[in-house]
Amino acid sequence: MRVLIMVFIGLALMLAACQPQITDVAVTDKTATILNPTATRELPLATVSLSPPAVTPTPQVTDTLEPVAIATQTATPSAAVLRREGDPIIINHTNVDTFENIPDQYLEAASKLRLLLLHASVGWNIRLTLDCMGDLQPRIGHCHVLPPHKEYRDTKYNWTNWVFDFYQPPPSQNPGWYNKVSIFINRINSTGSEEKIDVATFKLGYVDAIPGSEIDEEFFKVPNTVYPTIQDLEDLERQYPQITFVYTTLALARAIGSEDSRNFNQQLREYALAHNKILLDLADIESHLPDGTPCFDMNGNDIEALCDFYTTEKGGGGHPSGLGSQRLAQAIWLVMARITGWDGQIER
Repeated sequence: MRVLIMVFIGLALMLAACQPQITDVAVTDKTATILNPTATRELPLATVSLSPPAVTPTPQVTDTLEPVAIATQTATPSAAVLRREGDPIIINHTNVDTFENIPDQYLEAASKLRLLLLHASVGWNIRLTLDCMGDLQPRIGHCHVLPPHKEYRDTKYNWTNWVFDFYQPPPSQNPGWYNKVSIFINRINSTGSEEKIDVATFKLGYVDAIPGSEIDEEFFKVPNTVYPTIQDLEDLERQYPQITFVYTTLALARAIGSEDSRNFNQQLREYALAHNKILLDLADIESHLPDGTPCFDMNGNDIEALCDFYTTEKGGGGHPSGLGSQRLAQAIWLVMARITGWDGQIER
């Protein structure tokens, strides 16, 4: 009998050892890896495969590129992307507070559009905040906004039809600015007939314009046989007129304030104004307090930088939280509402 008992005990122990061990997995926000300052001097790793451009690029990009894929403002919202003629749409710190003025019918229309946004770690912060605003997750951590600022929580901010994709799975979220541009272009080119994209954009981060980066020198240089440029994005718009493309400024950090980031963002702002583009100016929102006070880098270079008030990170961090992330998420809603036809005016 004792022998039989020992056999049964042995069998039970063997079965227990074979059961899978399930542990709780917590989603953590991985801080972006800061690239070596010389990394942007290497040749791009990703190739851009585009159809032949509609026009031959010339060195003076602002003189030759014409506005394309533009939307028409209408009095009523539509689930279809509208085209616009005339003035550009610029969302920055001067109008982000108009978020509360978006009529519900335009919020609903915007939520039905299919947005594709490629991003790295800061985009993940924004994504979490969109969940908070849409009441899609428990009210913890990043969801909280301190008074006197309002904390939004309403199911009408339903963003579940929007797609936020990492450039690459963590921890390789930052393959260089040139590869991010190429990945975005290739992502659009690889869209199958079963996937519908109405609005598309990509977000660069502060690691893409550290001192020594060539982004401000190369991105607007046309023609360019080494790096992808603004011309490639223009060609993409011509190739996919059914998609509304949004241009987005490079996000900022506290310590990494560089001439490269400032020059790139300013060039992009000027380009958007001159070519009637839709510009999501995240950098301008990050670098201004709600009352309009500008914020500068902590190294004393007088370069626009992420406000301390918008992040809980110490030192030179660049990941917004609380109010900072909420203002960026509001800006995305504003862009989407304007694309559906809202004119940005307050209804009385």
